[in-house]
Amino acid sequence: MTDNVKHTMKETVRVWSKSYHREIRRDFFELQDAAQDVFLTAEQIEVYHQSKEAEDAEHLFLELESSNIQLCKTDHSKLRDHLFVLLHTKTAHRSGVSANMTIPGVESAKYKEGYHLIKVKNHKTADFHGPAVVPMKIADFKLLDNFIKKVRPITNPQKDIINVFLSNNGRIMEPGSISDRINTVWRRLGLVEKGKRVCCNVIRKTVSSGARENKTGNFEELASLLSHSTKTAESNYVVRKREKDAVVGTETIDHLFTPSITSPVKKFTEQENEKLANIFSN
Repeated sequence: MTDNVKHTMKETVRVWSKSYHREIRRDFFELQDAAQDVFLTAEQIEVYHQSKEAEDAEHLFLELESSNIQLCKTDHSKLRDHLFVLLHTKTAHRSGVSANMTIPGVESAKYKEGYHLIKVKNHKTADFHGPAVVPMKIADFKLLDNFIKKVRPITNPQKDIINVFLSNNGRIMEPGSISDRINTVWRRLGLVEKGKRVCCNVIRKTVSSGARENKTGNFEELASLLSHSTKTAESNYVVRKREKDAVVGTETIDHLFTPSITSPVKKFTEQENEKLANIFSN
C-alpha cells in the first residue's frame, strides 16, 4: 500500500468521523429540544398527592398496618405505582434503579440522618459510579417494607426472584415498564398533553435543569445521587438555557439599536414667560 493510498484512507476516515459525530450531536440537541415541552412541576406533583388515586393508595397502606385485609392484583398495581411516583419524584433515579432494587438490598439498608439508604448494585452507570443510593424517609420506607411483606406476595413470584417490584404476574419488570406506569398515572390525571410522555428521564432532566435555573447549588451532590456526571447534567440543561439566553440576547440588541428618545424642549410663549417671571419674582 503506497503512502498516497494510506493518506487518502486516513483522510476519508477523518472526514467520515467528523461527519458522524456532527450528526450524533445534532440528533442529541434535537432530542433535547423536543423534550423541553415535557417537564414536571411542583403543581403537578401536588395534584397527584391530592388525587383520589393517591388517597386510595395511602388508605390501603394504613389498613395494612392495622389488619390483614384481603388484597387483589388491582390493589397491587395501585400500591406499586404509588411507590414508583414517591421514589422517582423524590430521588429522580433512573427507572433501572427501581427495576433492580432487591429485597436483600432493602433489608440491609442503613439509617443515617433521618433516611434509610437503600443500595442498588445493578444499574446503568454502576461501573462508573458504584451502587445507586436510594434515600427514603422513615414514613416512605415503612410503606415499602409493608409492600414487600404484604402486597408483593399477591403476584405469586418464584422463590429465586428477589426484585422488589414485579408485574401482576410475578415477573421482573423492565425499566421502561416502570416509566410507562408513571406516565399512565400522569395521563389518567390529565397532566400530560396528547403526544407527550412523562418518564423517569423527564423527571431527571427536570431536576437537573430546575436546580440550575433556580441556582440551588449542590450540583455535585445532586449528580452523585442521580449517578451521572455534572457534565451530563449541564448537557441536559444547555438547550433550555439557550431559550432563555435568546430572549435576554434579543432584548440586549434591541436596547443597543433603539435610539434614545428625548422629549423636545418646550418653548414658552411671551405670555407664559411673563407669568413665570411674576411667580418667581414674588
